[in-house]
Amino acid sequence: ELREDLIGRRFPKHRLLELVAAGVDPGGELARQSFVEVVDSADPGAAPGIGREAGAGASSGAGAGAGGGAGAGTGPAASLTGAVVAERFPGLASLLPYHQQADAFWLAAWWAGRPRPPAWIPAALLGEGSRLAEAAEVARSNLGSLAELRQLDARVGADTVLGGEVAAALDAGNLSAAAAMAVIADERLLSLPVRLAAGELARRLPADWQLAERLGGAGEGVLGASHALLGAADLEPLWLLLQAARHLAAVERALPKLSCADLVEEIYPRHLATATELVSRAELACASGKVLDSTDVEAFRAGCRRLARRLDADLEQHAEAGFPGCLLVHEVGREVVAPLLEAHGRVAVLLVDALRADLATHFVTSLEELLAGRPVSLRWAVVPAPTRTKESVAALALGRPVPGGSAPGGSAPGGSAAGASEQLVPFAHLGYESAIVVGADRDHRAGQLAALWAGTAPLSVAVATGVDERLHRTSVEPAALIDEAATALGRRLLPSLASLPDAVPLVVLADHGFRENPSWGRGPEGRYVHGGCSLEECVIPVVTVGPRRS
Repeated sequence: ELREDLIGRRFPKHRLLELVAAGVDPGGELARQSFVEVVDSADPGAAPGIGREAGAGASSGAGAGAGGGAGAGTGPAASLTGAVVAERFPGLASLLPYHQQADAFWLAAWWAGRPRPPAWIPAALLGEGSRLAEAAEVARSNLGSLAELRQLDARVGADTVLGGEVAAALDAGNLSAAAAMAVIADERLLSLPVRLAAGELARRLPADWQLAERLGGAGEGVLGASHALLGAADLEPLWLLLQAARHLAAVERALPKLSCADLVEEIYPRHLATATELVSRAELACASGKVLDSTDVEAFRAGCRRLARRLDADLEQHAEAGFPGCLLVHEVGREVVAPLLEAHGRVAVLLVDALRADLATHFVTSLEELLAGRPVSLRWAVVPAPTRTKESVAALALGRPVPGGSAPGGSAPGGSAAGASEQLVPFAHLGYESAIVVGADRDHRAGQLAALWAGTAPLSVAVATGVDERLHRTSVEPAALIDEAATALGRRLLPSLASLPDAVPLVVLADHGFRENPSWGRGPEGRYVHGGCSLEECVIPVVTVGPRRS
């Protein structure tokens, strides 16, 4: 009747809207949020069992109105999900609307027992909580119905009406940290609840790092494993941030009584450097955007940087006092190399330009695997400002402090003057014959490096410059830079150590570290720089690998 009234005729706007309103809901019974589907009753493909509603202009597919139950149980299934449910749970299938079966089923399965469900989901269907849960587990194992769940999930965004209803049902803005973790652990069907809960956790952590410790670590990497659409990789950014927060909590607890030695040897390399790397890895893992995105991580990163700046300020105060209790770079020869020379008669030294703490940790792990059977110890030393190659190598060579701008003539291995006729050889002040290979991690130096390790000079020094060269020409994330540099070191340096005799100890150290440039992108300098007073630049590893145990 409505069709006959409208087709081919002209109406004033207000009258046309009145006619449509009367055709859609003549009794004024439909809720404002109801969905209305217009079906042409003259269409031979019209759904069976809803002819009366279709002729009136509104189908019962919305689950609203008198005909809401007609559909799945009285005609062929309108979706793959409906077919799966009808086969195994016919009583439940009879409650599904004919149209939007998949959406109605999956949303009812999620909303059962939760407040404020959408008005168009049949109330009788929502009342089947336990049977809905059983049917959802069965439907998840069917690829067709799982695809329909995935399509629905893609439409449930945070900025959609339905996404707003999901957030309201969770009361997402008021979730406690424990409640947010419970949502992540218990969610089985939709991605948005996990995104909302994870985002809430990421925002809360910078205000209270110890929150991660109170939540505990049990279940990380396992929580959410039974989710229909999300896997372990999707949740990885959150677990990385939680791990980082625990390290930052340890830093925060140590602040009131932090000595210079504790800062250099424990708090920075073990906790702050590790946390900074974890945050960078979380940002890389956010590329999929399924659980956290870069804005969630950025707030966390800002909190991490605030704590790092406070520790850098402490380091500057300790620098004025001469870094009390710490091993200084010019003391490495006397404190570390000389005793090894006296005990073994020969020492191999690998100086890696810009090997900062986080990269050093990865390199030491590779060393331990390659040189199994040899004892490995790790200490941390300090390079005073300006922490540049020239002053640092000069201090190693001369065995005394070398202030900025006062390095003697000659070239610092790996520095801008590399290739000059005279070189400053690390630990020359000890008075032993030395052999040196600069640029040891370059392709054409592999033979020279192997010969150096197999040689007879009491001091065999290899200088690897690849890390420093790489950081000055790249703009990748810190975690990506660490991975690239660690891979290159492992490929170009580690194999050569097979030529090192078992009785010869090895010392691995750096001349300085590096840091991210805070003004990167707003000037000529690249993303990574060095030449100042910060933990990332000043704290260097000193690794000792002893002779192989008999």
